Amino acid sequence: MRLAPLLMAAVLCLACDTSAVRQPLEFSHRAHVGGNGLACDVCHESFATSVSAGMPTTETCMTCHQAPMSDSAEEEKVREFANRGEEIPWRRIYRLPGHAYFSHRRHVTLAGLDCRECHGDVADSPVPQARPAVALTMTRCTGCHERLAASNDCDACHR
Repeated sequence: MRLAPLLMAAVLCLACDTSAVRQPLEFSHRAHVGGNGLACDVCHESFATSVSAGMPTTETCMTCHQAPMSDSAEEEKVREFANRGEEIPWRRIYRLPGHAYFSHRRHVTLAGLDCRECHGDVADSPVPQARPAVALTMTRCTGCHERLAASNDCDACHR
């Protein structure tokens, strides 16, 4: 039975991919959220209504960036994706193991959690995150559930 703690540690390590991720654009949350006051759901359209927050579509970006707003080469890349009829290939940073279930809608809409609870202060980031700002571990999740008197029944999150 000494293998059980090692197996659990291995599963938890897989829960948060810590390898560096390079995004296709040098996107600044600070410029969009802080500089322009955009709410999370302007770009992550389904974060309050779905299991997944969703990544910004090229069409969403083009709502504001059809014409140049700056002299940024990164901004021009948005229009290049649009001109080619391609989606911006955003890369996921946060990953949970397949047996763990997480719903943005339940946590944001029903529980009223702020994005910073799980994602850190992304709004102040001038560059794309390369790694998760917050490690999504079972201990962190169950601690939050205890603090908010939410269910810690295994079946609530593990399927």
